[in-house]
Amino acid sequence: MNKNKFFAIFCLILLCPISWAQHSRASYMYELPAYYSAPFFYSAYTVQFNTVTNIPDWVAWRLDKTRLGNITVSRSGNSFKPDPNLGDLSPISADYTNSGYDRGHMCPANDCLQSGDALLESFYMSNVCPQKSSLNRRSWGTLEDKCHTWILDNFFEALYIVCGPVPDEMEKVIVTERRHIVVPKRLFKAIIGEKRKGGYVGIAFIFDQKGHASPMSIDDVEAIIHMDLFANFPKRMSRRVESAKPRREDWPGMEAIGMNR
Repeated sequence: MNKNKFFAIFCLILLCPISWAQHSRASYMYELPAYYSAPFFYSAYTVQFNTVTNIPDWVAWRLDKTRLGNITVSRSGNSFKPDPNLGDLSPISADYTNSGYDRGHMCPANDCLQSGDALLESFYMSNVCPQKSSLNRRSWGTLEDKCHTWILDNFFEALYIVCGPVPDEMEKVIVTERRHIVVPKRLFKAIIGEKRKGGYVGIAFIFDQKGHASPMSIDDVEAIIHMDLFANFPKRMSRRVESAKPRREDWPGMEAIGMNR
């Protein structure tokens, strides 16, 4: 290769835009849904934030043992903070004060213990939806804990998770001096589990603000939210994984998550 051609290729690499790098990274991230604008890629999760509703459209991440076992990382001292990438457009913790709603993590802090930076990112307000305590501290939290069990008890090598509000369903609006924050009536969470011995299975939930939920297929949730989840998942497997009803033998304890019984 002559020097001029080498220099041209070198310059092309240096000038390659960040958005291309993000797209390249996204090409193998099974947890990502199809998205209409560039999301924020953090070490802990990926988020597409909606500056009209002031909550995320969705948050997605991959969970495995490396994110759960770092005992040197502590939640102590962490608090909710504006997302620096949103600047003045970011909600602030005070927006939720006296609203009657919890600052509900989408990607939970306990899924982000691989590093101090990842834990800090989990407290960005772009990773938050308003949730009644009956949801946030009960069935939603139960599913978060169950995901840990499924990983730590070696049911799965990894979980690919995406969650967020059900679009166009508003319970109310939190009105502050600086912004209006939409409170969703319902939220979804969908998961693909990568089995330790190979193969994949799926499960999904729709939660209401009272915490009622029951397991369903990923296709069932997609029909409600009108979103293409797990858009990077291999197409040859996606129809079977996303259409199958979740089974107790694949998801032990799944019946403990819902409260509508």
